[in-house]
Amino acid sequence: MTALLAVACTNGDDVGSDEGSTDLSFPTTTSTTTTTTTTLPPTTTSTALVTTTTEPQPPAIEWKPCGNVECGTFDVPLDHDDPTGATVELSLVRVTATDPTNRIGSLFVNFGGPGAGATVRVSGGFRLPPESSRRFDLIGWDPRGVGSSDPVACATEFLTFLALDQGPDDEAEQLALDEAAAGIAAECAEEEGDRLAHLSTDDVVRDLDLLRQAVGDDQLNYLGLSYGTLIGLRYAELFPDRTRALTLDGMIDPQDDLVTWLSGQAVAFEAAIQRMLDACPDQEVCGPDAYDTLAADVETLPLVTDDGPVGPSELAQAALTSVYLRSRWPVFHEALSVGYTRGSGIVLREVVSSYLTFDFASYLAVECVDLPRPIDEVAWAEFADEMAILAPRIGSVVANELLPCVFWPESPQPDAKPLGPTTAPILVVGTTGDPATPYEDAVAIAERYPTAHLLTRDGEGHTALVVSRCVQDTIDLFMTELELPSADLVC
Repeated sequence: MTALLAVACTNGDDVGSDEGSTDLSFPTTTSTTTTTTTTLPPTTTSTALVTTTTEPQPPAIEWKPCGNVECGTFDVPLDHDDPTGATVELSLVRVTATDPTNRIGSLFVNFGGPGAGATVRVSGGFRLPPESSRRFDLIGWDPRGVGSSDPVACATEFLTFLALDQGPDDEAEQLALDEAAAGIAAECAEEEGDRLAHLSTDDVVRDLDLLRQAVGDDQLNYLGLSYGTLIGLRYAELFPDRTRALTLDGMIDPQDDLVTWLSGQAVAFEAAIQRMLDACPDQEVCGPDAYDTLAADVETLPLVTDDGPVGPSELAQAALTSVYLRSRWPVFHEALSVGYTRGSGIVLREVVSSYLTFDFASYLAVECVDLPRPIDEVAWAEFADEMAILAPRIGSVVANELLPCVFWPESPQPDAKPLGPTTAPILVVGTTGDPATPYEDAVAIAERYPTAHLLTRDGEGHTALVVSRCVQDTIDLFMTELELPSADLVC
């Protein structure tokens, strides 16, 4: 993840809001370069979308008032190779364009995970930048198996699993970890059965294409954050002629297997944690040495709290979730200081609680089938050991969080790898200090796809949209007018 870090991808902070806010009223971050803009060749005859009659049209979504949004549902095939078989009901919410006369179409948003729905976020107040809000209907949907869309219901003991020492020091600890991971996979196999074979990113992408048709759009407009970038890129590969504009913030490289992806992520997390510790104003109590000393101490004597112990895994989880947002650093400094000087884990436990709110079952259901992975528990243990060398503070935690995949009843899907570069226009947004989706992946995608343009945010934290007015303005111009900077822009 770390669970992209399932930890933050699904806990309400994945879009980078420093206070968990979902509005776009943030201070302006000015660009460090001045560029002219260029207009991309349009993928339709104009920026307005035209309904086509060349595709079989699915039934339209019936929207109903639902608080400050409109709500709807839409049935998709459980198996897209069997379109007349069993179905899955998807939940959606919509915020209509404020200027319907100049409306371009709908804009779908996905906040990542995998396992993060969008209906709660949009209902809770998330909105697009001003011009996009004026010209697009914002649509958030819960992907299959997530949120209100027939959620995966298993992995009930995941908290027990995550509380085990994710960096086992002996055979007994490794056996306990393996048995707990196998138990989660077995429960999911029993409770979910054949449905686990139909929860991959490609299944979600095909759902999205049906949703696009159902709202009457000839081409897709899409905003994807974190894991949501993979959905958008895969859509453009599968349906290049049906894609108008993609904004992808916090990029994942689809060419990576699970080992490559987690290795790069662990290195990025380790570096971000080092920067966070170096930034502590009192190095004696919350700097790198204090962290490492406390980590060694809780290996044998975890800190006790009313809400559970703080052992090596919890300490690492607290550090991991804290680097998702720069504003969390002072909170972690305080938590570490209290743990180090007073032997109290109360504040650390509060920090960890935000890590433990994600939908672990949905997360596993996608990750375990999307990417090639080590074939058995022995190979996985070797991989985790290598991760601990790459990232001594958190590498084994990043690796073993996905240990249930070794025992997962479904194998990775053979068609989950990229089909080749798309011709769709893509705005790729990367943050230089992003711990969960390393900046290097954004650079790689922008270089690999001829129609992709890189927008860099120079800063800390995971994703850039809500924390940078410069990023918002660039996204706004791209989505509405298909205009991009003529040279790579740094915000």
